[in-house]
Parts: sequence; structure tokens; C-alpha cells
Amino acid sequence: MADYEKVLKNSESVVDILSAQCEDLESLLVLAREEAEAVKKNDFLSLVDIVSERARIGERLETFQRQTTELKHCLTGDAQFKSIADRVIEVARLTIEQDKATAAELADFQADASEQIGQLGKGKKSIGKYLMTDGKGLVCDKIL
Repeated sequence: MADYEKVLKNSESVVDILSAQCEDLESLLVLAREEAEAVKKNDFLSLVDIVSERARIGERLETFQRQTTELKHCLTGDAQFKSIADRVIEVARLTIEQDKATAAELADFQADASEQIGQLGKGKKSIGKYLMTDGKGLVCDKIL
């Protein structure tokens, strides 16, 4: 019981950890939505920045998770803890849903990019053949 009393005395710091975790999860949700917009706009540079930021936040969340897991069983009766924990679960669920939607869009983006790269390769070959053909009014000795 001494451990339980010690946790209760420090419950404000636990609530602070949970609040920070919730803020990070909300940031992840915002980033997931920004990622979806970047995919729609084919903005690869923004995607790289967003993924880097999400990874940094993810590392911080792992630390929070370890800290809260150790104390969670002692505080399950605390109403403030439950309220924040419920919000954390909800934001995590929303982020996962957004990630699933974005993953499908990223797959489409990848397929489109692959197709466009293939078309560029075909176009380059066609131009090379045209430039090497006599009688076209333009003959080059180098292919671009």
C-alpha cells in the first residue's frame, strides 16, 4: 500500500505525463491529416518532413508509454486519469484511421509515380530513335 500512496502523492506528475502524451497524440493526428493533404498534392518534400516529425513524436510517445504503464494499475480509480486516458485512446484511434486512409492514397501515389517514370523512359527512347532517323530534318549524334 505504501507504493500506492507514493503514486497518489505524485499523481499530478503522472497527469502531466498523460497530458503531454495526449498533446503529442493530437500533434500526430494533425500531422497525419497534413500527410494526407501532401499526398493529394503530390508534395514529396512535405511528406519527408512530416514523416520525420512523426517519427520524433513517436519516440517521445514510447517513453511516455513506459512511464505510464508502470503506474497505470495504481491510478485506474482516479477520474482525471481516466478522462485523459480516454482522450488518449480516442486520439490514437483517429490517428490510426487517418493513417489507413493515407496509406491507401500513398499506394495510389506510388503507382502513379511508377507509371509516369515508365512513360518518361518510353518517351526518352522514342525521342532517341527519332533523332537518329535520317530524313527527319534533325539528326543528332548524341542521345540526351
